Amino acid sequence: MNLSKKSFFNTNRLFYLISIFLISLFTYQILIEIVFRNFEIISESTYSIIEGKCYGVNETWQNRLLGPYIVYFISLFEIISFSQSIKLFLMVFLMINAFTMAFLINKTVNNDFKVLIFLIIYFFIFLIFQKRTILPFDLIDMLVFSLVAYGIIENKKTIYFFLIFLIALINRESAIFIGVFVLIDSFDFSLKKLKIYNFKINKFFIGLMMIVASLIFVKLTRTYLYNDTIICEDDFMLYGNYIYLLKNFYDIFYFNFFSPHQQLHMWFIFGIFLYFYKESKFFSGRMKKCFLILIIIFLNILIFGIFNEKRVHLIMLPFFMFMFVEINKRKKII
Repeated sequence: MNLSKKSFFNTNRLFYLISIFLISLFTYQILIEIVFRNFEIISESTYSIIEGKCYGVNETWQNRLLGPYIVYFISLFEIISFSQSIKLFLMVFLMINAFTMAFLINKTVNNDFKVLIFLIIYFFIFLIFQKRTILPFDLIDMLVFSLVAYGIIENKKTIYFFLIFLIALINRESAIFIGVFVLIDSFDFSLKKLKIYNFKINKFFIGLMMIVASLIFVKLTRTYLYNDTIICEDDFMLYGNYIYLLKNFYDIFYFNFFSPHQQLHMWFIFGIFLYFYKESKFFSGRMKKCFLILIIIFLNILIFGIFNEKRVHLIMLPFFMFMFVEINKRKKII
């Protein structure tokens, strides 16, 4: 009898793991269909970071080293081309993202079937946020901020965020948001009373140093690793980043209403923010800080990102998912 139960458990577990694998593989196939026509651009953009030329965006991408160099390392074996190495990278990191999300959600939900449902929803939204291109650092960003969002809600220690920060720093400048969170987490606050309390000066300075380290690393890599002759500094740049705020307002409030291909991701983002505002009575102190970081990331995209370049919103996906799961857990729906 015990053996039968054990076999039944193993069969269910195997089905669960295979399901996660198939969800990620199916997502990969659809992703490749979406970006297929632009894959030459994706390859050139990725390789240009290694060359120090940053295809089409001057030095803005030069600090995003981790993803392109992983792809480059794969291509060194000369078994597959650089372009095929990117496809392998995308497939593997989609699987890593899938198994990581499943593992983290399961620690909260503890129900394999519900985890699979959440995972399908997660990657469905991921595909909504696809347009023409996906780059290696985008998938690493998703993985990094899956761990960050989960860590915020689960009240992980500062060392947890610091270790993630060290990896995130060589992937993308978005690592600065980890430092911003550590700084914010150095105190508690009440919006109703406009009061700050439980101030922890050590954590505050750690967060501040992480922010400063991010700025220094970005500046050094963009200055000394960028080899192209195209240097663009104008009134619409700040610290090497273009400012797109006015363009984004134009797209959101005018252009997108006449371009149905752009609207779905916009309505989803605004809809989920409205949902979080409606359900804010279920927010714990940790969720309030998680939501605050989410707002900061969104404002950063509005100012420095291109709103209709859908992949820039991928960093917010883990926050959407873990906050949604936590709200429904508090409402005792799951």
